[in-house]
Amino acid sequence: VVNYYLITCRKQQEAGWENMLYKIMRGTERVYGDDFLASLVESIADTLQVDYAFVGKLIRENEQEDKIQVLSIWGKGQHLEPFEYKLAGTPCEEIVNKKQKLIQVKVATLYPEDKCLAEMHVESYWGTPIFYSNGQPLGLLVIMDGKPMAHDPVTAYILNIFAGRAGAEIEWQETIEKLHSQDLKLQSVINAIPHPIFYKNKDGRYEGVNKAFLEAVNMSEEEVIGRKTIMYNNPEKPDRYDTELLSKPGQVRYASGQPPKAREERQYMVTKSTILNKDGEIEGIAGAAMDITDLKQAEQIVRANEIKYRTLFSSANDAIFLMNESIFIDCNPKTLEIFACNSREDIIGTSPIDFSPEFQPDGQLSKTKAIEKIKAALAGKPQVFYWKHIKKNGEAFDAEVSLNVFTIDNTKFIQAIVRNISDQMQLMRNNEVQKVRLEEMNKFISASDISFEQQLKKLLKLATHSLGMDVGLIGIIRKNNLVVYDAYSESIKLEKNQVLELSNTYCDITFKENKVVALENIKDSKYREHPCYQLTGMNSYIGVPFWVRGKKYGTISFLSEKYSGSFQPIDLDYVQMLAQWVGAALERSQYEEYLLERDALLETLLREIPIDFSVRDANLNMVFQSDISKEYWGNNEGKPIDYSDVDEKTAEKWKDIFARVLQGEVVKGEDQLLIRGKPYHFYSIASPVKVYDKVTEVIVINLDISRIKETEQKLKEKNEQLVKLNEELDRFVYSASHDLRAPLASLLGLIDLAKREEHNDTTDHYLELMTRSINTMDSFIADITNYSRNLRLQTSFEKIDFDKLFNESFEHVRFMMPGEAKKSISITGKHDFYSDYSRLKMVFNNLISNSIRYKSPNRTPHIKLQVKVSPTEAHIALSDNGIGIEAQYLEKVFEMFFRANDKNTGSGLGLFIVKEIIEKLGGKIGIESTPNKGTTVHIDLSNQAPQT
Repeated sequence: VVNYYLITCRKQQEAGWENMLYKIMRGTERVYGDDFLASLVESIADTLQVDYAFVGKLIRENEQEDKIQVLSIWGKGQHLEPFEYKLAGTPCEEIVNKKQKLIQVKVATLYPEDKCLAEMHVESYWGTPIFYSNGQPLGLLVIMDGKPMAHDPVTAYILNIFAGRAGAEIEWQETIEKLHSQDLKLQSVINAIPHPIFYKNKDGRYEGVNKAFLEAVNMSEEEVIGRKTIMYNNPEKPDRYDTELLSKPGQVRYASGQPPKAREERQYMVTKSTILNKDGEIEGIAGAAMDITDLKQAEQIVRANEIKYRTLFSSANDAIFLMNESIFIDCNPKTLEIFACNSREDIIGTSPIDFSPEFQPDGQLSKTKAIEKIKAALAGKPQVFYWKHIKKNGEAFDAEVSLNVFTIDNTKFIQAIVRNISDQMQLMRNNEVQKVRLEEMNKFISASDISFEQQLKKLLKLATHSLGMDVGLIGIIRKNNLVVYDAYSESIKLEKNQVLELSNTYCDITFKENKVVALENIKDSKYREHPCYQLTGMNSYIGVPFWVRGKKYGTISFLSEKYSGSFQPIDLDYVQMLAQWVGAALERSQYEEYLLERDALLETLLREIPIDFSVRDANLNMVFQSDISKEYWGNNEGKPIDYSDVDEKTAEKWKDIFARVLQGEVVKGEDQLLIRGKPYHFYSIASPVKVYDKVTEVIVINLDISRIKETEQKLKEKNEQLVKLNEELDRFVYSASHDLRAPLASLLGLIDLAKREEHNDTTDHYLELMTRSINTMDSFIADITNYSRNLRLQTSFEKIDFDKLFNESFEHVRFMMPGEAKKSISITGKHDFYSDYSRLKMVFNNLISNSIRYKSPNRTPHIKLQVKVSPTEAHIALSDNGIGIEAQYLEKVFEMFFRANDKNTGSGLGLFIVKEIIEKLGGKIGIESTPNKGTTVHIDLSNQAPQT
């Protein structure tokens, strides 16, 4: 398992991951049982840097009372006493038999019933279930901390790995305990129950048996006594032994099965002896049966274990030797692979010294040190130690060796296990190198006394030497060129801002592939024809792109003319870390420049903004003023607040405003005040600036609305005058229409009386002219009245019956008809339509009267009304067959007092009033006409139906 972990670590190639796994494994590799669990929780807590780590076992007394027995717990730097707790109401309840879960924050609040969380001051919790090998829940592995935990795939992976390892250890312990318990029980049974004993008479019939015998054959004493045999189909034919013993004294032994009534199938070794009387005569047979079932099974187990151990020996991933003192006498197949041997003959008969250098890394002679270790192992002291071995082909490798002694037939042998840990040791060495690199890198990055440019130069030099390269280069990609941003080299000269053609550099490969690129021994690779090698002879290269503000910006690369060996994974990681820092640092540098530019622009803008704008700190000292602010109050930047420029009332008001703003409130409002004796009317806004909910500054904006207020006052006065004039005009129109129409009505009455008297044609003609003039005057007055009413009256909406409306208007103007007139109505749409009835009646009256007034002398007047109603509007078309209107006059017919010629008898207000009414109702009106054919007026009105 450990070897599997090491292989996994090697494949991941991530320093942090490898360090954590290696640290935990080193803390637990030589301990077992309870000591293993104690080491595990301590190592996990230390490695993952959490307050608590524990392993718990699920105890199921009944379905309603599940508990967790804490087997080992590490908390706050020490081992704590194990304890039990109820599973219900704890976060562990969700982990057991389910899956891993992380609760990042407020776990004690989420599980108030779990008092331990609050007592331990736990903020976050991460649990992983532990299962038996058969998949049943065993318990859980938990880490807890007093601060929030972030989700980390590495931590999740580590917890899963060591939850499985802890489960295997606990299950192994339980198995050992169960086997031990079973051994005790078996021993108790053997000690408590004697072997079955029996005797037979001279006829070979049972005369006596003990309790053990009866239990063995599962028969009562009455069933046994008097019988010759209780076995059937026994291949040993026990009756023949009885016959032999009853005829000749002696003893026999044979294996026997059981009678059919026995509870279980057992095997016995039966011993029978002849019973002789004092005269030496045969009296019967005495016998005892030994249960050899377990012995037979043990023989089978031993044979199976022998096969299993031989298989394990042959298939192990470590080299396993058997040694007679210091000489190899056997080995497994893996040994041949690890030591690069062709056959077992290359191993058997040799000693460890034959596969070791003269000296070990600690300076000791390999021979001397090997003899010491072997002697200690033979003395019964297991040995585990590091050793430098040499393969048969001369290649050295790091190994972990363990020696254990065992005895066969009073001869001591040593079992030696050799594990190749070269990868692990290389990983440790790489980690140490990377650690030194990062420490040096951090030293420059965190230095506040040197500039960003100096940091870059030092880092380039450090990285170039650390990687064993000749040139370090940071380049920015601009179109097809590589522009040198910074470089370090002791062999070639590169200037800042020097422009290189991108295709002539290895950076072109890096930029296109968008990943770290490592080229080794280029002269013998497919890149030997690359322009960079042809031009510079650079034989090794490692480079990676970096990003600035979300865009691929450039590369950081290192080159060398010599080939110094393969790049290690740590080299790739190191270069990528450098690229990430360079990209972030350049982005930060550019952003700082951008902020400085924006700050300067903002300050200029605020200085020149044409309003009184100012900023004060939390102590109300003036920090900033616009130029306009300085004109009002003077230059007070850097000065404490001073209320001497305003009157006492205003000063008290602003003290209250500043107090409220410092509490976080935004205060707005108008104010009249005197500044240096001059009156102003301001609209003011005082607003807090908060940083982490703390008011750090106060912004004050004063808008001078003095002129606006003066204008508002003048408009108010003018409006009052207009209202008064409109009221007087309304009274005048009403009075004039009433006073004028009354005499007109009297005149019409007198003319009517005069027409009834005897008179000549001339008089009739004059009377008719008088009637027409008076009607024209009356119509004109009516138009003026309607116009006034349309302007004055509020709109009032009601349901419109177009049929009724049209008929009423038609009847209203009938007096104008000298003869018959036809009408027709077409209404489509079943929707209710709402509008102002009285205003629509004025519209219809005017339009129908125009149709009558301007009828054709050659045909009977025909007036058509077509209405299309929808939920949102109505389209009205009123047509006639009158004389029509010339095209040149169509655009002017809605103008006030417009008449096409002097022969028109109208006032020139009718269509003007119609248009005013339609627009008042929010509609549209249009007209089309053909001379001598007729006219059509189109009206579109919105439906004012109430919303439902």
